[in-house]
Amino acid sequence: MSVVNSSVRPKPTCCCPPLLCFECNEPDRHRRWERNGRTRTGGSAVITVLGVHPKTCILLALLADPDRDYNMTDIARLADIGRSTVYRHIDDLLELGLIEKTRKAGNAQMSQINKGSETAESFADFERKIIEALGENGQPLLVRD
Repeated sequence: MSVVNSSVRPKPTCCCPPLLCFECNEPDRHRRWERNGRTRTGGSAVITVLGVHPKTCILLALLADPDRDYNMTDIARLADIGRSTVYRHIDDLLELGLIEKTRKAGNAQMSQINKGSETAESFADFERKIIEALGENGQPLLVRD
């Protein structure tokens, strides 16, 4: 009979998006974090502050290219979460005005970050300020006395 050590907890998995540079289509090498022993990219400074949550990952994925709209499958892929998780959280983000529905492509509803929303703009500003304060990898850039 094996005894499980209750003080050892599994590391939480991260659901942040593997963001790609939209100019060269290569992973943004400046924003790395680890998930299950694999180096990943995307939003590590924001994750350092807010922690891992699907809504945060969805927003970071949509902020990667705010002029583009995505279907739910694309959002799930970019955010590295399941489609059912996207569907569970998308209505909250719509209600808060952070994202908006843009059009239908066949049967797929397309959505993007709501560029006209003060709330979405505040989140984007927050991301920029966190990166300025902590650096893109979530490590402090300045040592304060």
